[in-house]
Amino acid sequence: MIYQADKYYFTMPDTYIPDKLDIPDGDFVMGLFQTNQPERFGVVFDGQIYDKSDLFTDTSQLAWGFLSWSKRVADYWIENLDSIQNHTQAFNMAMKRFGYNTFYLDYYYDVSCFEDYKRLLNHV
Repeated sequence: MIYQADKYYFTMPDTYIPDKLDIPDGDFVMGLFQTNQPERFGVVFDGQIYDKSDLFTDTSQLAWGFLSWSKRVADYWIENLDSIQNHTQAFNMAMKRFGYNTFYLDYYYDVSCFEDYKRLLNHV
């Protein structure tokens, strides 16, 4: 069974982001944050997402930390499910087909190790 909604909101389960977001309208929307570790995240560059790529290791980049998509995007993915191999490909397909809007997250914490967890604790 597929559950459908008008809007979908997504962030990775090991992350901490602001609880109040000013999300712009659009079929595909990304909340972005600045990172000095682009090899750990999905970098948004030149109209597409590069997931955990080593192309940007020497520079600070913008990465997505929050996503929102419409029912139209969800339906598009369902229609093309056989050709989708991973989430990054699906996101790039949506960006190409529907365009995208962005906004900036005030903060973003990825809690993938104890050092990251300590940084988060210093924030809260």
